[in-house]
Amino acid sequence: MKKLVSNVSEPETREEFETWIKNYPLGYVINRKSSTDVTMHYGKCGHFKGNVGKDLVTNRKLLSRNRRTRESY
Repeated sequence: MKKLVSNVSEPETREEFETWIKNYPLGYVINRKSSTDVTMHYGKCGHFKGNVGKDLVTNRKLLSRNRRTRESY
């Protein structure tokens, strides 16, 4: 897991991502598909469930438990 700034991390593996969303279901996940296509989810969002075999970190994911921090991205 890469620490980008205080309260913001970027998972490098599917396992890191899945562990984080399990531990912080109300944390914020910023899914960056491109510089103009960005979606924000809660960790508990159903979009991440049941994706067997899919690489969940192909799109850049920024993880934060702090709402104020996520608003700056």
